[in-house]
Amino acid sequence: MPFVHANGLRLFYQDTGSGPPLLLLMGHGLDHGFWAQQIPVYGQHFRCLALDNRGIGQSQVPPAGYSVEDMATDTLQVMDALGLEGAHVSGFSMGGSIALAMALRAPERVLTLSLHSTCGRPYPFIKHRYRVLVAVTRAGDPDLWAEATVITAFSDRYINEHDDEVEAEVERRRARRRAMTDEEVEGLVGHYLAFSSYDPWDRLGDIAIPALITVGSGDAVTPVPYSEDLHARLKRSELHIIPDAPHRALTFAAEEFNRVSLSFLLRHRDLPPARA
Repeated sequence: MPFVHANGLRLFYQDTGSGPPLLLLMGHGLDHGFWAQQIPVYGQHFRCLALDNRGIGQSQVPPAGYSVEDMATDTLQVMDALGLEGAHVSGFSMGGSIALAMALRAPERVLTLSLHSTCGRPYPFIKHRYRVLVAVTRAGDPDLWAEATVITAFSDRYINEHDDEVEAEVERRRARRRAMTDEEVEGLVGHYLAFSSYDPWDRLGDIAIPALITVGSGDAVTPVPYSEDLHARLKRSELHIIPDAPHRALTFAAEEFNRVSLSFLLRHRDLPPARA
């Protein structure tokens, strides 16, 4: 199995496809498998390296209290272990935060940024949402956790228009929470705390890497104005709003998401690594 030791942790990655390296960084509480609808598409043009962040999947779970910057260090050291001078970096939600931290830490190693359903600072709404989710996660009630995470992840309009789909998502989440070990709970809480406290806002103007920003018009976790703010801060960014899509647009609007994200990546596919 593909594991590397990075930043004192044992981390898992999936290696698929061929071409320029593309790092795929998932959001909080989600493992590399949530890129399943993208990897067959991207892998025709790129070497896709889908990581399990610390705290999730097959990667090691350290105690909560680490930061997004720590996870950026993890990923840069994974690149070191794999002998990668540079890579395209695509991040969803918390993965987008990790990508931003990488770009600020080592801009010469990040060829492009693909920032999906993320934000550039911990808005008060973000802080309050994750305080609730930490408490609900620690409470240990699968029904409460499933309903709370869904009601805060999908807009009222999306729920009203896709009730059967959302009910199925509630059931998946209920089953997941029932099956969670104490270690998995610790990993999820660690992700929540890291994502909801990351604040690179004042430094975003320093990033001059080509960037794609996508967000669903119905995103209730990182709403459209957060992506518009990020777009205004990043000098070389472009913004695409996916109609009617919720936060996890890469799953629930995969066809449009893949079309837009792959088009951006292909336009910048053969960029050489920048020099520090």
